[in-house]
Amino acid sequence: MAAAKTAFIQAHSLVLATAGVLLLLLAAGIWRSLATVAKPQSAL
Repeated sequence: MAAAKTAFIQAHSLVLATAGVLLLLLAAGIWRSLATVAKPQSAL
């Protein structure tokens, strides 16, 4: 039972970490798009 609980927690943490990374990438992409539209000459 303890092993199953540990595996569940690890899987849940992996899903949360993956979702967090995807959200950060999405936010960065949107921010870069907005920055490019607002100031094309200063886009990195």
